[in-house]
Amino acid sequence: MQRTSTAGIEATDINVSSINTSTSGAIGGLWTINDGLNPATNGGEDLGTKSLILTNVYTQTTDAATVNATSVKFSSLTDANLASITRFDNDTTLTANSDSRLATQRAIKQYIDDAVSTEIANRISADNSLQSQISGFQGIPTGTIMYTAVAAVPAGYLALNGQSLSKSTYAALYAVLGGTYGQTDTTFKLPDIRGEFVRGWDNGRGVDNGRAIGSTQSESFAAHSHPYVDTYFKEHWAV
Repeated sequence: MQRTSTAGIEATDINVSSINTSTSGAIGGLWTINDGLNPATNGGEDLGTKSLILTNVYTQTTDAATVNATSVKFSSLTDANLASITRFDNDTTLTANSDSRLATQRAIKQYIDDAVSTEIANRISADNSLQSQISGFQGIPTGTIMYTAVAAVPAGYLALNGQSLSKSTYAALYAVLGGTYGQTDTTFKLPDIRGEFVRGWDNGRGVDNGRAIGSTQSESFAAHSHPYVDTYFKEHWAV
């Protein structure tokens, strides 16, 4: 061991059990190690202790199975594929879309929360729009007659057989038909079109004047004749 010209201490080998100052108990001064700093056995020595720590450690490379530190600053960081990581990103929109940035948990959570919130808002808007269209949809008007090729009456429809219905139970239908086909204080009747041809309402056209909606008309096939000539017997007949 010898003293250098700059009042420092240069040592080739130092073997001591402890080095302490008289004040703080920590190793002071600037130490430069130009060769390897290796323990006598693998994992057999500590660089500092829990109570006596090193304030700053600067290294070019550090290999360790486990590192516990209050703060760590890297000049470069790579993933398992040696892709360079340049920063930890707290941008909640993740607009960089970069493989060189690591998003923080808070940024990722906020990004997902915002995406879910936007999707929910879009779905609610679409549902409201659909509901508005459904509400404005004009279905089959009450009182419409529908023809079917089967004997069974379709669900939601009634057979037009002159039956009586409750005014309160079928209030919407009564509001349309009223007592056109007959009624009592509590009931009203449906038209009876069994075996009948339904005839269109004239409604001012002038080809079937005087017939109102709900009225009936008997057949008007009166007695009449047509001339007929039998060319064989040369006789005329009236049929």
